[in-house]
Amino acid sequence: MGNKSFQTVDSLTVDQKRHGSKNNTPIQAIGVFDLKRIEFAETEIICFQFPNLIHYRIEEVKIPVKELKRKLSVRNHQITDFLVLWLFSDGHVFNATNIGIEGEWYFIAGGMAKNTELDFTEFHVK
Repeated sequence: MGNKSFQTVDSLTVDQKRHGSKNNTPIQAIGVFDLKRIEFAETEIICFQFPNLIHYRIEEVKIPVKELKRKLSVRNHQITDFLVLWLFSDGHVFNATNIGIEGEWYFIAGGMAKNTELDFTEFHVK
């Protein structure tokens, strides 16, 4: 990745009831990240890592800080304290932070979140 400063952030423990699907949407892996622990000013790229217990591997989402801030501020008008990422079996990764039942059903499971600020798929390292 060249000379760019890089920071790796590991997922916190996932609580399925709190961070998982409310509609029984099949999710392959979930990552929960504490954004307060990130040194945004000193980092150009953030690598979010979270376990995929189905395929026994670590998933990575590498995103430039500028893009992360843009995606988070568009949705919430400010950066939140936590980020919840869902990985689906088709390889799509979505920001599911504070998503409600209808948002989950309509935007994420219904496919409406593709190519929106919720979509982190292009930053997923396969």
